[in-house]
Amino acid sequence: MRKTAIFVLICTVASTLPAFSMTLDEMRNRFSAAVSTSEGEIDKQLKSLKRNYLEALFRYEAEVKRDGDLDGLKIVRDEIQRVDSSETYTPSMKTGLPRLEYLASVMGMEMDKIYVEEAQKISTLIENITSYSEKQVVELTRQGDLQGALAMREWSNGLRSQPKVADLLRKGKQSTARASNNENLPRLLRGKPATVIRDKREKFQGTPMVYAVGSQPDGKEKRIREERTTAAASGMTTFQAKLGLIEEKENLASYRSWGYRSDHDSFLYVARLEIGLLPNQSLGNTLVVFDLFKRGSGSRRSVIRTEGVLLPEMRSGDRWVIDSGMYTYEVRESDSSWGYDSKSTTADEFYGYTVSIFDNEGTLIYQRCTERALAEIARTNVPESFDPPQEHDDD
Repeated sequence: MRKTAIFVLICTVASTLPAFSMTLDEMRNRFSAAVSTSEGEIDKQLKSLKRNYLEALFRYEAEVKRDGDLDGLKIVRDEIQRVDSSETYTPSMKTGLPRLEYLASVMGMEMDKIYVEEAQKISTLIENITSYSEKQVVELTRQGDLQGALAMREWSNGLRSQPKVADLLRKGKQSTARASNNENLPRLLRGKPATVIRDKREKFQGTPMVYAVGSQPDGKEKRIREERTTAAASGMTTFQAKLGLIEEKENLASYRSWGYRSDHDSFLYVARLEIGLLPNQSLGNTLVVFDLFKRGSGSRRSVIRTEGVLLPEMRSGDRWVIDSGMYTYEVRESDSSWGYDSKSTTADEFYGYTVSIFDNEGTLIYQRCTERALAEIARTNVPESFDPPQEHDDD
């Protein structure tokens, strides 16, 4: 509705009216009405934003209360009181709670969208009015109405400096700059955090999953030796992490005879990371990235798949297990004493993996690998995208 109203006003002022169809006073009144409409729309949307934020705060308050976090509960309730006492949504200050600051950042981005949209419409309206008024100035000058022409030009030239307009355009410019900074963040850091699964699961999934410790599927774990990559990604003092690897092999068929053998095996791999916060620590949204590598040497040891998941905020006492999507393939292999050996696979054979954790600004804060050789080729940046799930045959 508001877009239609302002669009009609723009068209009316700028294109559909014949010369001298509006006096300067009429143009002033219509422009003032458009600015008031924009202010009213901003106020309406900020009130809606405030309601949404309060609903999220009440849900968070219940969680903090359930966890017995006294300091956290006080901070959340102070924020609820601050927001509830204002007529519309206003940006929150630093609170020290990562999840609360994440909620506030989401609300801030929504507020920026409101100001950017309204500022763009007012700016477009001013451009159209200025173009129309210049034509009026020419006509008034031809008629010898010098005073009228000068008044028209002075008014149109001063539209952007009117206090209400200047304030709206300033907020729109600031919001555009903040939105641009947000857009500069890798796309994967701007998604919705995963949901932590808390009930026991039995089957591995084709996509990365996040489990509360004890809820993850059980499988045959292969013992691995973690290798650190770079000192810059040696890990934070706020959490501890441990790598794991599920490796399951099943023989589907085999044949043995004198001087000849053949095997048909299936393999399943799941890269696993267990992470737990140290006492009295918290950790904001982080991105966990798994890079799975295929067998080979040198340049042939390349990435099979890149998968990952955006974690929600972790609080003191949280312990989670993050699994990559399962990677499966089959191998048919035969050899004979006569030299007729063969081997075929349905996909690249698994060699090892690296796991990288990036904070909400894209900084690498933790990295480990399962093989020493992978430390030299581990990633340093957030990937542009993740690979789609591997296709698996239905059970």
